[in-house]
Amino acid sequence: MDKVSSFIFLWIIINLLIQLFDLLQLIWPKEAILEMIAMWKNNECLYNPRNRFYHKKKCRNDVLTEIAERMKAYNIKVGPNQNKLQYLRGQFTRELAKARESQNAVNPDDVYVPCTYWFKELDFLLDYVKVRKEKSNFNSLQQHYSQFEEDTYESSQAHESDVSAEEPIKKVKRRHHTPVASCSMKNEEVVVEPEVNVLPHVFSVNKTSSNEKDEAFCNFIKSELQTITNENVRDELVETITLALFEAKKKQRMYAHAAEQYY
Repeated sequence: MDKVSSFIFLWIIINLLIQLFDLLQLIWPKEAILEMIAMWKNNECLYNPRNRFYHKKKCRNDVLTEIAERMKAYNIKVGPNQNKLQYLRGQFTRELAKARESQNAVNPDDVYVPCTYWFKELDFLLDYVKVRKEKSNFNSLQQHYSQFEEDTYESSQAHESDVSAEEPIKKVKRRHHTPVASCSMKNEEVVVEPEVNVLPHVFSVNKTSSNEKDEAFCNFIKSELQTITNENVRDELVETITLALFEAKKKQRMYAHAAEQYY
């Protein structure tokens, strides 16, 4: 490996460490989570679609800002608050599904009883979550993040409804490009390719080197994960990393959709 490749690899590792540090910041102390849940419960506009303020963007943002200000007492950043609510809702749904599925177990010892300290505190969400039957650990993870994406979509719909009620949205005309005879289909495909797909090629000379970097990153995450012995902290970190991956995939879809709308 030459000096340039070594420098690029080191730069990638440093950035990954920074991102991992940011993910670890999402692991909150118990007192902060319980206080946040209490504030969440007292503000139905954050979870009850029938609440008259649920579709009011300003009301929801005011509550989230209030929660964020209160969390500063625990040295917690403002940013993760909304993600933490969605994460806890997904975890609650997952635990509830496991408990309901085990109710028909022949052996009483096989009945699953959620033991997380925040589970009973979230019982106010029982009427507002959708529980699906789990088939495997991977499917339960998919269920959790499907619920996360549904919650995100419902929230965005509520915000859009609020905006449309306050002021009309102007219709944006698409640009119509005159076809150029010399423009080939190959060039056109390059133009509309989502920009996120271009990023890996900036730091790799060929496919092999890119695969080596991916493998190195996977090994790094694996080795760091093995150093975390607390099961609850470990599970929460895995969920947080997976959440970040789903967020990245969602952004990729947004880029692709934006490119299709533009061209």
